[in-house]
Amino acid sequence: LGIIQASDPDGPLFLIGMSLGGLAVVNYAARRPAGIQGVIALSPAFSTAGIPAWRGMLISLFAKVLPALSIRTKVNDQGLTRDQALQAKFLKDPLRQKKLTLRLAVEIGSTIRETIGMLQQFRLPLLVMHGTADTIVPSEAGKLLHAEAGSSDKQIVLFDGALHSLLMETNRQEVFEQIHSWLSARIPA
Repeated sequence: LGIIQASDPDGPLFLIGMSLGGLAVVNYAARRPAGIQGVIALSPAFSTAGIPAWRGMLISLFAKVLPALSIRTKVNDQGLTRDQALQAKFLKDPLRQKKLTLRLAVEIGSTIRETIGMLQQFRLPLLVMHGTADTIVPSEAGKLLHAEAGSSDKQIVLFDGALHSLLMETNRQEVFEQIHSWLSARIPA
């Protein structure tokens, strides 16, 4: 961000992230809000509800001994988007992440808890967007972020029937229009 801010110190700076990226941008902005005008979190990963407690305990235990051990993510690949052509293309991407290390899994859980603990102090403008049929990160996670954030300028947009990858969804044009509208209201002409 320093490079971007140095190249245009007077330009507006908004952070956007999807899923774990949504968690990352909220965490970053909560820690270092200076110079950031707002945050957009799409299907933000603010929940570990889909992981059984016993599995989480085993991961934590084994991460102490084998932190670099990789495990399959168990993400429901069919829950990404209703656009079957885009989903098929995404699933063929050779760079798609299918595994994560035990250490990363533990750190994600820790970051979720830490970030939730900072939300009351979060004061930046915030746009949360989530699909109501998201099975990867249920929309309750986005609702939690919106409800707990201390910002007086916050908005949540729930897309009925939409799945996890909002930017690849069948209603992606509506998603882009909502983002554009929200940004336009916060960037001086």
